[in-house]
Amino acid sequence: MGIRRLQPVVVVDEAHLLDREMLEELRFLLNLRMDSQNPLALIFLWRKANYCETG
Repeated sequence: MGIRRLQPVVVVDEAHLLDREMLEELRFLLNLRMDSQNPLALIFLWRKANYCETG
């Protein structure tokens, strides 16, 4: 039986509230390479903007 490699997954809820500096830090983490693989998977969850106006 072969060796299984697990990949951590980070889920960021309310991602629309992150500032540019924090997004750059997360991008930096994803750019790290270990054995030619990304060290983690990143999933952003955010609230869709509501463009409908009620009168």
